[in-house]
Amino acid sequence: YKNFGNGTPTSLSRAKRNSVLSLFEDKDGLIWVGTWGGGINTYDKKTGKINCIMESDAVTCIAQGNGHLIWIGVYGRGKGLFAYNKETQSMTNFTADDGLSSNDINCIYEDKNRNIWIGTAGGGLNKLNLSNSKEKKCSVKIYKYEKAKNSLSNNTINCIYYDEKGNLWLGTSNGLDKFDI
Repeated sequence: YKNFGNGTPTSLSRAKRNSVLSLFEDKDGLIWVGTWGGGINTYDKKTGKINCIMESDAVTCIAQGNGHLIWIGVYGRGKGLFAYNKETQSMTNFTADDGLSSNDINCIYEDKNRNIWIGTAGGGLNKLNLSNSKEKKCSVKIYKYEKAKNSLSNNTINCIYYDEKGNLWLGTSNGLDKFDI
């Protein structure tokens, strides 16, 4: 048993609140820890070293796709989605100003075609297609609840699962949706 709470030599951050909201292990074995108030940190299991990647309010989700980018979803204060490039150690931010329907991100998934699926709080589902993340050239398609048969059941997407048949399963605030991509 080992505690990484505030005030310990292995504290995750200097923030007063160290509540952990998201965990993810990347392809290199680093543990990514998203906190409420302490930003995002990495923990190297081999060395025991903790590294603060970004100070932020609430890091709700973390994902790695096919490439070298780590996707970081943030809730609150208009921060939106971040792409962290592990090779260059640089961060690119995507917000509603770049076409996202909401800056409050609940979940992220990168599919085999390198599309980034973003579940938001109140903004529905966003499909981000990057042509060049360094220059922030992207297109965003937004799927929202409408009073129609072929629509999301709710605009708050809490989780995303991709199955072997190519379907996205969406956990919403109004049940489970199956989305054919």
